[in-house]
Amino acid sequence: LLLQVDDRGEPEAERTDYGAHSGGPRRVVWSGSECEKVLKMLTHQQGSHDKRWVLKSPMHLMFIKELRSVFRGARIIWTHRDPCQSIPSMSSFFQTMVELHEGGDVDLDRIGKSTLDFWAEALKRADAAVEGDKEAGEKEKTYQHVKYENLIKDPIGVVKGIYAAYGWTYSAEYNEILEAHIKADREKRAKKGFGKGKNKKHAYSLDMYGLTEAQVQAECAGYIGKYLS
Repeated sequence: LLLQVDDRGEPEAERTDYGAHSGGPRRVVWSGSECEKVLKMLTHQQGSHDKRWVLKSPMHLMFIKELRSVFRGARIIWTHRDPCQSIPSMSSFFQTMVELHEGGDVDLDRIGKSTLDFWAEALKRADAAVEGDKEAGEKEKTYQHVKYENLIKDPIGVVKGIYAAYGWTYSAEYNEILEAHIKADREKRAKKGFGKGKNKKHAYSLDMYGLTEAQVQAECAGYIGKYLS
């Protein structure tokens, strides 16, 4: 989600949805108005009214309609990844949260099932919000869709495409900053052992959480067919 915060008051948006507990996601409250207040406070403290806030969170998929009602000028970039890869990654995240906050034995199968249910619902809700956004006008000027594999293979090309679609200036200076960041990030990840192969430190899989590709593909068939085929 990309958005620029200003000082205009906007209508409040709240939604009760999912968080994490021993079984994976559960219901919590998300308040758009509170999020807006915090961002405005940080903007004021930093004196950064002329800059964009760039927020990244998979949870935003559940709240696109609410985010748009509060941050009316928001640009939304939806990165599409094969659920057979994203769901075990998210299950691993929920497992970590449970281990940190609750301790004791962790039911991995239960976390996997809850995460699949949550993510399938999130994808459906996000798609419905984008398709039903009547205020977006030309949707490509509000929403951009990026395939994860393209972002990994050619991050600079993907960013250039986003800037072009939104009419933003992509400068030589920014290109140098981006190239330096990508290089440093890859070196950092290599040292920590992230990546593919048997020596990968952060390992997870569908079967680790009691799931199969067939299950995931069945639950997310609509999303896969529309955005990943």
